[in-house]
Parts: sequence; C-alpha cells; structure tokens
Amino acid sequence: MHIKKRWIAGAAVAALVGYIMANPTFGKRVTRAQKKQFDELPHFIDGKFRNTPPIVSPGGFETLQSLAKDYLVGKADLHPANPMPSVKYERHSGVESPHVTWLGHSCFLLEWKDKVILVDPMLGKVPLPFQIKDMRYPVEEAFDLDQLPEIDIVVYSHDHYDHLDYDTLQQIKDRVRKFFVPLGVGKRLEGWGVPEHRIFEVDWWQSIEEDGIRFTAVPSRHFSGRVGIDYAETLWCSWVFEWKDSRIFYSGDSGYGKHFEEIGRRYGPFDLVLMECGQYDERWPGVHMHPEESMQAFLDSNGSHLLPVHWGAFTLAFHKWDDPPEEMMRLGKENGVHVVIPKIGETLDVSKLNEYHTTTWWKPVI
Repeated sequence: MHIKKRWIAGAAVAALVGYIMANPTFGKRVTRAQKKQFDELPHFIDGKFRNTPPIVSPGGFETLQSLAKDYLVGKADLHPANPMPSVKYERHSGVESPHVTWLGHSCFLLEWKDKVILVDPMLGKVPLPFQIKDMRYPVEEAFDLDQLPEIDIVVYSHDHYDHLDYDTLQQIKDRVRKFFVPLGVGKRLEGWGVPEHRIFEVDWWQSIEEDGIRFTAVPSRHFSGRVGIDYAETLWCSWVFEWKDSRIFYSGDSGYGKHFEEIGRRYGPFDLVLMECGQYDERWPGVHMHPEESMQAFLDSNGSHLLPVHWGAFTLAFHKWDDPPEEMMRLGKENGVHVVIPKIGETLDVSKLNEYHTTTWWKPVI
C-alpha cells in the first residue's frame, strides 16, 4: 500500500514537472550562475530577493478558507455589466512633450518625438498560465497592436502574468529594439526567443540613458514568480522616466512603504504618477494597496497629477470593479489632488494635465 501511494505521488509530481516544462508560459528560470552574482546584493538572501522590511502576510488556513468561500459564493459587481467606454487609439509622433496612453490594468504607452515605449504590455485575455474563458473586460474600441509597427523600448516591472504576458510578447518581440527589465526577468524573455543583446537588466536605483530619456528602476514592495518553486528568484520594481523637462513615476505593483517617500525625494517632483490602485484585499496587505494607501503613496512620492492603474481589465480581487476610480476621485477631492482617469485608449499630454477634467465615464448612463 505504501509503495502504491509513493508511486502515485511520484507520478503526480512527474506529471506536474512535465506540464511545467511543456508549457512555455511559465518561462525560463534564473540560472545558478546568475544567483551567484545576485548573492552580492543586500536584498538577495538565501537564493531569494527580499523586501526591506519584510512583508508580513496573515496566510494560514483561515485565509485560504475565506478565499475559497468568496470564490464559491461570489460577490456582486465584480465585473462591468457592459463593454467599457474606450477611445480608438491614434499615434502621436513628433510630440515635444511626453504623451501617455493607458491601455487597461497597468499597461500604458509613452510617446515622445519619434519614440514609442510600451510599459508592462499585458494585452492578453487571461492573466494565468493556462487558457480558460476570456477574463478581460470587453471595451468599445479594442487596442490594435498592429498600430505599433516598431516599438523602441518595452519596460517590465516584474514577471507576474498580469504584467509579463507570454501571448503579448510573442506578438511584439520581433519589432522591439530593446527590453528594460529588473534582474532575472531577462531569462524569461530569452526563453521565449528574445535575443540576449536586446535585453538590459537593472537593479534597484540603477539607470539606463536612451535617446534623451533616463529610465531608473526603483524599489517596490511586492514579490515575483510564475510557478511557485521560482518564488522571488527575479526582482520586482517600479520605474522613473525622466526627460529634460518632464518626469513620470510608475509604481508597478507595490504595498505601501517608506520607499515612496525616498523615490519622491530623489527624483521628484513628478508631473504624473501612475499609481497602483486595484486588486487589493485585507488578506494580502503587504503587496497591494487599498485606495487610502495609494493616495498616501502619491503624496509621499511628490507628484502633481495622479493616474490610478492596476484596474479596468481583470477581476483579481473581491472589491467592486469600479471601486478604484470611485475611491480615488473621492480621496482626490479630500486631499486636493488632481486625479486624472482617461478612458482606455485616450491619450494625455503631460504638459497639459492641468487642463484635463475627468468624467465619470465608468458609471452607466441612465
């Protein structure tokens, strides 16, 4: 009997390993040689990248039990009832100030002069390693990647499925000049056919100068991994984008922490902050922010205008799908902060954000 159980367990493990190896979406893992290099870093300990101070998560059986209950019972208003209002995207070449186009969730475009920069390009249907029903919210005007025949730079904040999407990468990889990624994430791209010479990995506080723009990876409080056994083997980060006359900060995925204040002190003030505000829950408090925390993070980071992201494409938590924009508009009024929430596909001219007025386009027309 014991031999049979061991055989069944071994077969199950073998089947799982076989599935992981056969499924390309999991991606290639960091090598031992890379880990030896990372060992010299203060935030890489015992083979894993670490947050400082460490993230404390409640976890445990009670948390799993409550999550299972929410999944089984379900909650109201987790998805929009109708296709989301959106705008048909149009190219903006030759512009002298940065232009920002939000494409849903945390994906956005930066355009400046003749440069096209795509950040966290998740334009797929499922933020998972396997295909199930289409999980992406429908929109009136879908973004067409073919409108970007050439992409100068793709920037990733970390390797989670809702930011680093295998299907999207397959569509764009042959027309991207360079990829800027946190440490270890380049190995994922290499495994998917991106030439090594086009991948540039950076640690926290490291910068890359490219065509009049400085890209700086800065800390966030999160984690990484695509299959469980690779937990925290690659780095996660937020990003600062600097031009001669403009500065933009993108938080990536992050729990609240003192790093926002340090980023604001080092690189602010920012013309625009794209701040995570969505997919939050009291059961994972250290790695995502509730709206009040997102507002405080914005204030800490020394920004002028706030664009809430990490919502508007998928339901990955149990708050109402439109809580992020509703709460951020409320908090903006309370704190005297200019919150800008463009429709998906709508472009913002960073030099004219003072003139932008947010309409509550996410509310149903009665």
